[in-house]
Amino acid sequence: MAAYDRVLAEPSSLSARQTLAAEWHATHDSRAPLIEKQLRLREHRLANTLWCDEANQLSREINVLVRRHGKLWAGAVAPLVTAFAFHRGCLAEVTLPGSAFPTVMPKLVALAPVQHVNLTAPLELAAVVASPLLARVSSLQIVELGERFGDTEAKLLASSEHARTLRWMSLTANAIGKGGVVALAASPHLAACLYLDLGGNPVNVTPMLDDSMGFVRPLRSDLAEEFEKKYGPRPWLALPEVGAPWPPHRDDASTTA
Repeated sequence: MAAYDRVLAEPSSLSARQTLAAEWHATHDSRAPLIEKQLRLREHRLANTLWCDEANQLSREINVLVRRHGKLWAGAVAPLVTAFAFHRGCLAEVTLPGSAFPTVMPKLVALAPVQHVNLTAPLELAAVVASPLLARVSSLQIVELGERFGDTEAKLLASSEHARTLRWMSLTANAIGKGGVVALAASPHLAACLYLDLGGNPVNVTPMLDDSMGFVRPLRSDLAEEFEKKYGPRPWLALPEVGAPWPPHRDDASTTA
């Protein structure tokens, strides 16, 4: 299997991406600098050293590469989506209306190792969660929809068996109350999700690292503890580890060996 075909088949695999980086370097592919720099920057992110000079330089160089070549590298994906981004050297993140997801996602995963999806209005969430292609998604963002994403929508997402592959989610600035949060916590399909950001909702049980006392301490609500006692361990409700990257980067939460 060619290196890029393997990446398409195993988008989460770090080793597949490293093999691709070696192939692109050997063949002088124009994307070689991007994948090499993004893989190196990932090492800094995991080590919590994004503040260092090398990481800052890598970030600047990556931004220049994407500005200059991003649309060319995106190829046929670009006209299908509202926006796109690169992770570990490949186009892996897309923004599109939820209404387009069932018809556009099959084309996207055939072209690129898309794992990260940002959905906008019109949402048409019922069609999204019914699509088996939701299971190809590792991180999902649906934000700033207010009353258009409340308890009903949270329950719909929580009930989807195709949500079982989600490792990172952002549902901020919506209208999710206790009923919706209960559904998310109780869902067996979301039991392996590592991070779920509920900031800006009427009920927010996302743990945090607090430094208001002059030192960093992990905090979570009594409701989060109550949910874990009732429904069992949920990584997204667990106290974050002091010193580890927090919140976790969506691509890091989605990457396997």
